[in-house]
Amino acid sequence: MPLAVLSGASYSLFLSFLMLSLLFFFERRSISRGGAEVGGTALTWVPGKYKEPSQAWALTSPPLTVCISSGSKVSLFNRLRSQTVSTRYLSVEDGTFVASARQWAAFTLHLADEHCSQGDFPPREGYVRYGSLVQLVCTVTGITLPPMIIRKVAKQCALLDVDEPISQLHKCAFQFPGDPPGGGGTYLCLATDKVVQFQASPCPKEANRALLNDSSCWTIIGTESVEFSFSPNLAWTREPVTPVPLISTLELSGGGDVATLELHGENFHAGLKVWFQDVEAETMYRSPRSLVCVVPDIAAFGSDWRWLRTPITVPVSLVRADGLFYPSAFSFTYTPEYSARPGPPGAPEPAADGDALLESIHHEFTRSNFHLFIQT
Repeated sequence: MPLAVLSGASYSLFLSFLMLSLLFFFERRSISRGGAEVGGTALTWVPGKYKEPSQAWALTSPPLTVCISSGSKVSLFNRLRSQTVSTRYLSVEDGTFVASARQWAAFTLHLADEHCSQGDFPPREGYVRYGSLVQLVCTVTGITLPPMIIRKVAKQCALLDVDEPISQLHKCAFQFPGDPPGGGGTYLCLATDKVVQFQASPCPKEANRALLNDSSCWTIIGTESVEFSFSPNLAWTREPVTPVPLISTLELSGGGDVATLELHGENFHAGLKVWFQDVEAETMYRSPRSLVCVVPDIAAFGSDWRWLRTPITVPVSLVRADGLFYPSAFSFTYTPEYSARPGPPGAPEPAADGDALLESIHHEFTRSNFHLFIQT
C-alpha cells in the first residue's frame, strides 16, 4: 500500500548572534493519506546557520564554525530585490541546471586545482576563500558545473581583491575563468527558470570591482540531510515505521564454520532480525546500539557453493517482527576456499604435490573465510 503525505508544516527559527555554538534537534512526523501515523522521525543534531551582522568581522576573521570547507554540501538561491516570492534555487532537472521556484538541490563544493588541465580538477582540502577556483557537483545526479572563481558580492558588485573565508548566507557570484584582463568577466546567472551566463562590466570608479545584475548574485548556505529507508512490501503494518534502525559499523568475530557478526548503530530493539540477502540469521539483541547474529552458512545461497571460485556478496538488512524491511548500505562477502570439482569417470587425478601447493598458497592468501565491505 503506497504511502502519501497528507500535509506538511515548517517553522522559522530565529537565532541571535550569540547563539553560534548551539545545536538544535528536529523531529518530523509523517501522516498517511488515511490519517494513520507513519511515524515521528527524530533527526540528528544540527548546528544553526545564520547571517552575521554587516560589520561583525570588520576587524577579525569570521570563526571557523561558520566558514565553509571544501567538500561541504551547500545550496544556492537567488532572491530578486529581497522579495521572498521571487526566490529561485539552483537545481538540476532532466540533467540540466535550472533555476527552480519549487525545489532546491544540494551541491558538493570542491576547491579545484588551478594547475591541472581543463576538466581535470582533483578535490583539495581546506576552507573555501573568495578568489578560489571551485567546482559544484550535484549530490544526487553527479552533474557538475564548469570550474568557476567564487567572488564576494557587496552592493551588487563583485569584489575581485577579497580573499577572506566564505561564511554562511554570504552573497557571492561565480565567475567563469579565462576572461581577458580589463573586462568585467562572465558570471553564472539566471533568466527566469534557465541558468545562463552574464557579461559583467568593469566598475568605472574602482578597478577591483565588476558590476553585476540581481540575477547573478547568489546566496550560499550549508545544507545537511538525513535519509531513512524502509519498505512495507513484505507485510503491511499499521504500526509506525519509526524509530528507523541505522547500522553504522560491522564487526566480525571468528571464521570458518562458526562466525558471528556484531552490528553497531542506533534504534535497535528485540523485534529486529538480521537478514543476509533472503536468508534470516539467528539474531541476539544486546542493547539499543548493538545486535549480534550468527553468519549463515554459505550453502544457504546455492547448491554449488563447494565449487565456487569467486566471492559471493550479499546485502545485510534488518527486518522487523511484523515484516517491515529496513535496507542498509552494508554487505557481507563470502570468500570461497580452494576445492577441486570432481572430474568425469576415468579422468586422471591431479598431482598430490600440486594440490598441496595450491592449498598452501590459498591458505596463506585467505586465512579468514569472511571479509566485510561497505558499499559506496
